[in-house]
Amino acid sequence: MTERELMDLIDRYREGELSGKELSDFEERLKNEPLLAKMVNEQKIMVKQLEHYGDRKRLKNQMDKFHKEMAREKSPSEKKGFFKIKRTYIAMAASLAAVVLSVFSFYAGSFYSQKKEVASEYKELSVKMDEIEAKQEEIIKDINDKDNSVVNNGSTPQTYFSGTGTLISNEGYVLTCYHLVKNAKAISLENKIAGKISAIKVFEDKTRDIAILKVDKEKIKSLGSIPFSMKTRNVDLAEKVFTLGFPGREVVYGEGTVSAGSGFHGDTLAYQISIPLNPGNSGGALFDEQGNIVGIISGKQTGAELANFAVKTKYIIELLYKMEGDKKISLSKKNLVYSLKRSEQIKKLRPFVFNVRVY
Repeated sequence: MTERELMDLIDRYREGELSGKELSDFEERLKNEPLLAKMVNEQKIMVKQLEHYGDRKRLKNQMDKFHKEMAREKSPSEKKGFFKIKRTYIAMAASLAAVVLSVFSFYAGSFYSQKKEVASEYKELSVKMDEIEAKQEEIIKDINDKDNSVVNNGSTPQTYFSGTGTLISNEGYVLTCYHLVKNAKAISLENKIAGKISAIKVFEDKTRDIAILKVDKEKIKSLGSIPFSMKTRNVDLAEKVFTLGFPGREVVYGEGTVSAGSGFHGDTLAYQISIPLNPGNSGGALFDEQGNIVGIISGKQTGAELANFAVKTKYIIELLYKMEGDKKISLSKKNLVYSLKRSEQIKKLRPFVFNVRVY
């Protein structure tokens, strides 16, 4: 399909002209092709701005009129007025150019403003700590791995971030959010069962907002085998889901449903979920009723009640399979909690959920 054909297809989809198999095929592509979904979303934004000010209609009328004049065949009797016609074409072309420049200038400015507005609507769910809760000596002691605890050439920072991570491999790999650890100089993990463990980043992907941390597998050996699996299937609307996260020092349980099959502004990489979440939930696993991981909590829409988002496990697993060599992750394919009632599930899952503290 050529670029022009693709743009025509997007236009027809936006105008509601697709139906039947053609519509279902295109919607399936939107689910599986993030770049296509982004193109559709950007075109919607552009057309919305143009229609708001009437420029799109005015531009189309100018273009139609111009093309009709250009297509008109000139008879011999018209030759005397050739220069007059030519001057008319030049004037029309200049007018058209002015319209195009005006529309483009407005769109560029308004799109920049809208990007700023969109950024303000989306809130990452990591916690920025303005004060260190313990003495500097205690923090340094917590992160005592010399290879992984170098912070600003030996000095301790005055701020850090807190979020959530989930152990997904008995080799010591922990899944969390990219935005939480992107500027980390040192990272520690903590829960009541495993205690405090130092970690390092081994993989990150900004587009999907995920990161993989690594801890010494000997320090998590006592936790036993991973009791859950990661599912690639899409979760249905209204399906019940739950989370375990660290908005504070204690692990917190939350439950709700999947409220939309796409995330913030139609992002096909994510779900929208109706679970009460707070800063600190970033990076926490989203579980289905059987205790399988189906997503990772990433953010929320400010000003919208229960409009929270989770990156789909399907796209996370695609990235994990690309990891090579000694970083290749062997995921658990067994679910040991699917038949348990919820409180028993939590007891089994809780040891594998960590408070991620970034220095």
